[in-house]
Amino acid sequence: MSVTLLCVRHGNTFQQGEVVTYVGARTDLPLVETQRASAVGRYLIQTKQVPDVIFTGPLLRHTQTASIIQEIIGLQSDLQIIDGFKEIDYGIDENKPAKDVEQRIGKEALESWHTQAIVPPGWHVDIKAIQSTWQSFATFLLKEYVNQTALIVTSNGILRFAHCLFPDPNLFKQQQRLHMKTGSLSIIEHKQHWQCDQWDINPYKLGY
Repeated sequence: MSVTLLCVRHGNTFQQGEVVTYVGARTDLPLVETQRASAVGRYLIQTKQVPDVIFTGPLLRHTQTASIIQEIIGLQSDLQIIDGFKEIDYGIDENKPAKDVEQRIGKEALESWHTQAIVPPGWHVDIKAIQSTWQSFATFLLKEYVNQTALIVTSNGILRFAHCLFPDPNLFKQQQRLHMKTGSLSIIEHKQHWQCDQWDINPYKLGY
């Protein structure tokens, strides 16, 4: 029983030169460019990994990225929105400049978030709820999309918990940096169990 899951982080919500802030579940910014999403679509076509269905979180940056990919690959079916893949809540750091957040919580705490998914103080992250969403989604895919390929577009705070599907999540955290770049793609596959084939591929930077 095989299922391939393509996990995509949305494109950029800040123009080059703008102050980058921590944008979480309470801030619904649109994309400011289409190139990264388009590059994902072209990459999937070139590598023959075109999905049979596209799921997306509910925020504009999710649905716009998903729609661009959908158009590039020529998929006719509607996007399917999953509210549980919205994004985390950065609490007191929501909409604060990245340099101010780093100064408040410290580089070590920020690095622990990027590598171990340890939530910094002051953020509102229900890890069990996010893991439950991933597990329910995985069970749904194994029931409804056997021998097919699905794609999910969501945010970085959600994507870093996809490793909860793997037999040894701690081993994965030792081998991979959980943080995914904007417009990046990770490929997860289920055969005997869920495993990561590739993590944090950036088609835009690869020239697609």
